[in-house]
Amino acid sequence: MPTAEEVKRLGMPKNVPLLCVYAAVRDVAGHALVVAEVLLPADRHELKEAYPISGPAVL
Repeated sequence: MPTAEEVKRLGMPKNVPLLCVYAAVRDVAGHALVVAEVLLPADRHELKEAYPISGPAVL
């Protein structure tokens, strides 16, 4: 559930859950270059996962 600050900043009701999405972009050595947290009011969003594959496979 959102905090009071999240309710205010996102302009959402306090009784609506948040969807939290975490993402990280890593270099070939596995070091994080960018990390992002996205908070979405659950009554306004639907998440769909899609992972396009391009370039050579890294094993």
